[in-house]
Amino acid sequence: YNQNLNEDSSSFELEESELPGMEKDWMIARKQSNGKYKVTLKYPDYFPIQRFCSDSKTRFKLQQAFDSKCNDVNAPIIEELVQLRSEKAKLLGKKCHSDHVLEVRVAKSSENVQTFLKTLSKQLQQLHDDDIKILLKLKEEYYIRIREEKEFGVDENLVKEYFPVNVVVQGALDIYQELLSLKCPTLQSVGQNDQSVSVNATITEYI
Repeated sequence: YNQNLNEDSSSFELEESELPGMEKDWMIARKQSNGKYKVTLKYPDYFPIQRFCSDSKTRFKLQQAFDSKCNDVNAPIIEELVQLRSEKAKLLGKKCHSDHVLEVRVAKSSENVQTFLKTLSKQLQQLHDDDIKILLKLKEEYYIRIREEKEFGVDENLVKEYFPVNVVVQGALDIYQELLSLKCPTLQSVGQNDQSVSVNATITEYI
């Protein structure tokens, strides 16, 4: 069973347009001579796509293939294994395989395990609901950005070019100084680990 999974060589050839969000080095390593990208179901290919690819169709396609990997050869093996375990348990006077293996463990029986899992499920339900809310919020923010780009032509990366850090910081300091009657001169003789960092003092102006 495991050998079949380890030796599986299933792969897909995907277009660049099907892999938005993937890192440049990852893409370069998989680019073929025909311009497409070879993606296997091995962990170094599968998990980065599930984490970084922003095309849900590509993620779904890979997930379906990953979850059904080697089904044609491994399904009969699993069926035979389940049947043999069931027969062994009944020969030993047990209701099922679970009762047989749990007899020498803390749980003792499959009924105890089911009770424990149901109790745990109830206790974790609120955490589950909270996680779902967070994920939906992230998804909402993602689609808001997509809508802004498509309907209003708002490109965040392009907008950033018109608001360099030094201009934004100075603008914020100017407003701060005017509203609160403060002065925020830049300190030149302060030791910084990064020379791109500027340090400003705050001086109160008494009127």
